[in-house]
Amino acid sequence: MKHFFLNLLLSVFALAMVSAAYAQCKIERENYLGWNAIKLSNGIITLHVVPEIGGRVMQLELDGHNFFSIHPKLKGKVVPAAESDFGMGWKNYGGDKVWTAPQGWERDDQWPGPPDPVLDAGAYSAEIVANNSEQAVLRLTSPQDQKSGVQLGRTITIYRGSSRVQIESFMRNISKRPVRWGIWEVTQHDTTDANTQQEFNKNFWAYAPINPRSKFPKGYDYLFGLVNNPAFSVDETGRFLRVHYCYEVGKVALDSNAGWLAVVNRVSKYGFFETFDYEPNAEYPDNASIEFWLQGAGQLINNQEITQMEGGPGEFPYLMESEVLSPFAKLYPGEEYKFSLSWFVGKTDGPVTDVTPAGAVNQSLELITDGASSRLTGKFAIFHQGNALASFYSASGGKVAELQLGEVTPSKEFVLDQNIQVPNNAYRVSITVRNSSNENLGALAQRILKY
Repeated sequence: MKHFFLNLLLSVFALAMVSAAYAQCKIERENYLGWNAIKLSNGIITLHVVPEIGGRVMQLELDGHNFFSIHPKLKGKVVPAAESDFGMGWKNYGGDKVWTAPQGWERDDQWPGPPDPVLDAGAYSAEIVANNSEQAVLRLTSPQDQKSGVQLGRTITIYRGSSRVQIESFMRNISKRPVRWGIWEVTQHDTTDANTQQEFNKNFWAYAPINPRSKFPKGYDYLFGLVNNPAFSVDETGRFLRVHYCYEVGKVALDSNAGWLAVVNRVSKYGFFETFDYEPNAEYPDNASIEFWLQGAGQLINNQEITQMEGGPGEFPYLMESEVLSPFAKLYPGEEYKFSLSWFVGKTDGPVTDVTPAGAVNQSLELITDGASSRLTGKFAIFHQGNALASFYSASGGKVAELQLGEVTPSKEFVLDQNIQVPNNAYRVSITVRNSSNENLGALAQRILKY
């Protein structure tokens, strides 16, 4: 018991020290690469938002590392919406944006973009909702689109001491007719080789859990490109789709029910993670909650035509899209539907086997026992500034001991390899992240110690 209280005091002291380093949240107007932009920052992450080109989040940064792809020939440019009408060449600025789903060219209830002069290329309005030390909140709203019958928008929130970006998208029926769409959130990741802009990164990956009751025989379905594209494979456990960017065009869809995806640059060891709620009884566009698109060379059938795709850093930058879709929402005039998800960023070299509110798992939590000594091991990406703690619980649920594991931050991978003394009556252990107020931000991992 003496060691328990000593460890608790050390934990509180360490958390107080971490609190002093927390930077405040803020929103500022800025010139970003020539665009009139809005910057959201908290000392950990920075977002650069350009409302006038489709309300895009053009870049997300951690420690100066850029996650999103930006078209080199469109930096700082604002192409008139009239030049982005349906059937014209798409002005693919890059970054992250929100669209309507499903995509298609055969019926009125399919979205025939991109391009799209309103939802993709229109000037969104921007409203600063909150700008204080604890959070920064920006709301973006599209023009009213008579073709789809909706107005899109989203509220973007960042928090002090965290890499979390909460995005609440909304879709409002502004027409005189019922409409039925899904919200389609599309993020373009930069897959360029950092050492030479003329090559692609050959160690760039994405991961998503496969639904064990998937509608698709392989757990995923090909939407575009060749069905034997080597970029897509199922891991050895049969539980995860692996996407390895290899400069070959293709797209797949998953009805993944776990509510997360991960995109990892295994060279720089920076990871992007997205979480969302899956509704098992709802109908989804393409029957999919997650889709991945790879820009590269090759042929695909699009709008009943064979298209030869090219890659490279000129007209077609190296990039991978991770896409999250909401269920269909049927809206009568004046009704609104909301869909929430979160981004996180952190350090890991992958692969990723789980994503929690506190971090992502690269190597699972293990307790290694050798005689009288025991060691806790694991590797995790961290989503928040704070401290990691190991809490030991009895079989009845009571806490019997707590061990301070050290400071953690999104800027550094958390490699756990610590000798411990397991309490005699400990049944399980939980690794959690606590903030400066000693609030539990969620479990990184848990393990039963006695069966």
